[in-house]
Amino acid sequence: MKKIVVLIPTYNEQENLIELTRRLAKVFNENKSYSFDILFADDGSTDDTCRIIIGLAKENPNIKYLFLSRNYGKEICLSAGIDAAYGDALICMDADMQDPPELITSFIAEWENGYEDVIAYRTRREGEGFFKKYTSNLFYRIIKKSTNIYIPPNSGDFRLLDKKCVDALKQFKEKQRYNKGIFSLIGFSKKLVPFERSRRYAGKTKYKIRSLVRLAINGITSFSTAPLKIATFLGVIGTFISVVFALVIIIKKVVHGDPVIGFPALITLISFLGSLQLVILGIIGEYIGIIFNEVKDRPNYIIGQTNIS
Repeated sequence: MKKIVVLIPTYNEQENLIELTRRLAKVFNENKSYSFDILFADDGSTDDTCRIIIGLAKENPNIKYLFLSRNYGKEICLSAGIDAAYGDALICMDADMQDPPELITSFIAEWENGYEDVIAYRTRREGEGFFKKYTSNLFYRIIKKSTNIYIPPNSGDFRLLDKKCVDALKQFKEKQRYNKGIFSLIGFSKKLVPFERSRRYAGKTKYKIRSLVRLAINGITSFSTAPLKIATFLGVIGTFISVVFALVIIIKKVVHGDPVIGFPALITLISFLGSLQLVILGIIGEYIGIIFNEVKDRPNYIIGQTNIS
């Protein structure tokens, strides 16, 4: 009998756990030719999430958990779960039930058809405003143009990964994680399964605008050097503008005898070049920060408690 592990990263999801496990149990009962485990990877929750998970695990030996020692962020938490994964296939999904457990049956069918990475594709995103949808689509367009990997738009971490994919993912140890990019980077045969994403069952989203911006920057800088090329381009443009500006002043003075207006022109030019330099230094600084974190070679996470033997 094939073993399928359902990996669920959690962070302050106490309101959703009971209903989630109930819906998962129903899906498991509809697919009795497979053996299922649930693996909760908790990212340092401060509510009763861990206590509830421990209680569920006592009632059901097929519920496993690992609790990180503190909050590391979802990307690292998901990576910790992948590192601990076992079985013939791994299903990654969120705890808020915006990823419907009932789609697992379709995942398994496509997996049995030979696909090794079965990806949930959102055809509708209920509960998300125009701004979030627009910025999400913009991000995927930027990723598509700036990297040589293809990340399906309107897809997330909700997917089934064959054991071969999981073994490949375990080889990636980088500190700055963008898992959707890594999922695409490893290759293997992929299949999109459409679904309509609903609202959260309970609780509030843990992703704030600042976190989403940081995730977008991590995604771009992890898989592309395009920002550095843009910085070079800006430097060339700034130099060109400065040369043209200087020539205009010289021509006005030498040819036409016009007096050179010093202070306003000088301040404008200095402000422009100074701002341009700060932007370029900021872009370079992002990549230097990545190098700094990587060369320290600290562990990505520390596990505080687990029942995985």
